[in-house]
Amino acid sequence: MFKKLALVAALSFASQAAADHSTGALLLNHLPTTLDMSAFNQPVLITGVPSFKDAEPGVVSVTSLTANTASLAFKEWDNYDGVHGEEQVPYLIFEKGRYEYADGTIIEAGQIDLSSNNQFVLFQEAFPEVPKLYLTAGTNNANRAFNVRSSSLTRHSFKTQLNYAESVNSNSVNEIVNYVAIYAPNKTVDMTNGDTFVLNSELLNHMGIQVGSKQLFIQEEQSKDQETVHVRESVSILRIGEYVFATDNSSYGGDTYSLRAVPLDTELTFTPGEQTGEQGNIALNGTNGLTTSNFTASTTYSTYIPAAAFDGYNGGTLVNADTRGKTNSGAWLGYQNNAPQWLQVSFAKTAYISGFKTFVYTGAVTPGMSPRRVTLQVSDDNINFHDHETFTLDKVNENQFTLLSPATGKHIRLVVHATHGHNAIVIGELEYYGQFIENDTTQLPPTEPSPDAITCASIKKETSNTVNGTYYVEPSSQYKGNGFQAYCNMTELDGGWTLVANHKDGLDALTTKTQVRPADPGVLTDEQWRSIISSMQVGIMTIDEHGKVAFISKDKLLAGNCVATNEVASLTFPPVPFDVALLWHDEVSGCSSTGLDYSYIALSTKHTSRSDSHLTVGASLYQHGTKFDIWPYTHAKYSGAEQNQLLIYVK
Repeated sequence: MFKKLALVAALSFASQAAADHSTGALLLNHLPTTLDMSAFNQPVLITGVPSFKDAEPGVVSVTSLTANTASLAFKEWDNYDGVHGEEQVPYLIFEKGRYEYADGTIIEAGQIDLSSNNQFVLFQEAFPEVPKLYLTAGTNNANRAFNVRSSSLTRHSFKTQLNYAESVNSNSVNEIVNYVAIYAPNKTVDMTNGDTFVLNSELLNHMGIQVGSKQLFIQEEQSKDQETVHVRESVSILRIGEYVFATDNSSYGGDTYSLRAVPLDTELTFTPGEQTGEQGNIALNGTNGLTTSNFTASTTYSTYIPAAAFDGYNGGTLVNADTRGKTNSGAWLGYQNNAPQWLQVSFAKTAYISGFKTFVYTGAVTPGMSPRRVTLQVSDDNINFHDHETFTLDKVNENQFTLLSPATGKHIRLVVHATHGHNAIVIGELEYYGQFIENDTTQLPPTEPSPDAITCASIKKETSNTVNGTYYVEPSSQYKGNGFQAYCNMTELDGGWTLVANHKDGLDALTTKTQVRPADPGVLTDEQWRSIISSMQVGIMTIDEHGKVAFISKDKLLAGNCVATNEVASLTFPPVPFDVALLWHDEVSGCSSTGLDYSYIALSTKHTSRSDSHLTVGASLYQHGTKFDIWPYTHAKYSGAEQNQLLIYVK
């Protein structure tokens, strides 16, 4: 059994005194560097993601290990010269054991004697939920570069395997592998030495994602082939200040790779904008181009509208002397309804947020209406939101936080996961501190519609209170003065979506219609389809018969290496790369929709399906490889088991 420890107590193992944990960074090249671990009785060493100063690929390798020291080096894959420039590599050391903190956090640090590849490992005890898992090889008996990966991660166990360069014919085993598994109910852990652990899981490929001030990405080795494109892997991420630790917990892509991190653009220039109040709030209504329409929320009660949480008043109490006037009730009120709710501000420029503060008046704090656990999310397009950092708020009138690393985005959302007991959520005032990025390099989509084009999106933009229904559109120059009627969805995902297909399983053929409606199966004519897809700016949204909404972005649709959506000439006769008709198809190897490395949007009929057992591909979505940006289905890869019909929209 493990010991229960308070957050302010040091960890212990058996009856021996030991340090809580140790973090730091080393500068490593191809020559061994010694790390002192004498403060620990049974040290478990985890190395972090190395920098990208020398672009040649490789891994951090423990070249020798004693009871008190570890020798580490950066080891390039077999097909390189082995000489590597200096890289910054974070490290984390724990005493071997299993520990529970007062906030429910559980940490288990251990070692595996890997006697066979793809070995099954049991945790000492089951975790309450699936933990985040981090692995590092503690030895290098093979004397060559290899990566440690995990898969089949559950509350009880995981599998681990060693991946060598693909040109290596036989893999060696008999290595020690260190692991640290962390379950943190709040996704953050305040450690005894002042460190804050921020945990998350992300889907990661060769394109990378932002983690703090760094871009984390997959770098494949090229001993067998030159391609470096990798499917998205599920990765456990741990951030301690600017140190990043990460291990993949999936095995979607078979190619060998390692993780690298590069600093984000540091040549940005900033403008303070209008900063108000005592600490420089940039989100006050009436400043920086903000009006009532720039503030939104998932739920709203009566006059407690979103903008009322940005007016300088905490209910009836003035908290910002620069106020432009109280808005309605001076506070936002939403309802939990057993699901997280959010409050959002949308700026015209990219904001660079360093901290925030919440105000809640006493009448809402006392019954437990104030937020208790929140996540700050950011987005550049108001569709794809990314978790930045999670916080736990005290049951008091004011809570203020400084971010571990700045958050950047045009749309800043505070998601409330839990209150202090009440079903209602109240925020009297929400202040954001920071500035704006002046030389924002966010690129507009490469395909710009005609400035006088009429689309569902342009209609929605001009008249925000439009409703779902039929509208006259002229989406491209070929329809100038000679448009057509199209059905527009004006409510889902900010509205402005044009219905191009109503498809369902088991159809003998795809019927062309000059106007597709939600009630009847059919697809638009070839000319109408090409006109709409040529004006696409955002992507494709699907809605099934149960109202579940999926979304995939324009960039992914245009990058389909088997079927790129803009290359589809006809919805009546869509491409059939193998035996399924598809609107979009991306696959790592080949275009046969086999091997679990493909993703697609099916427009299949009985005559293009493989057999009767495959009729469900008629109207369905797959995401084995490239992932949808919004995926509403319980099954992580395939929608067809949960739906039989899809309305397909373009924006």
